[in-house]
Amino acid sequence: MSTFEKRLKAIKEHPNAVTFAELDAVLRGQGWERHKPNSGSHYTYSKKGVFGIITVPFRKPHVKRHYVEMVIALLMCE
Repeated sequence: MSTFEKRLKAIKEHPNAVTFAELDAVLRGQGWERHKPNSGSHYTYSKKGVFGIITVPFRKPHVKRHYVEMVIALLMCE
């Protein structure tokens, strides 16, 4: 099992306990580019060849479950 698969499995099992750093590592590991906000706390991710962007707010200690589930669904469709 690859590192990506292990991280994705851990995120799926505990979507309420995912940190921004964990979600960021999974997205960037799959080729998504992170764009810093000019103001505010929402980071955006884009990937060449994929229509649309993902928006994830930087939040401590954990990212809200809704955003985690959205990222999981998107990664499973790739």
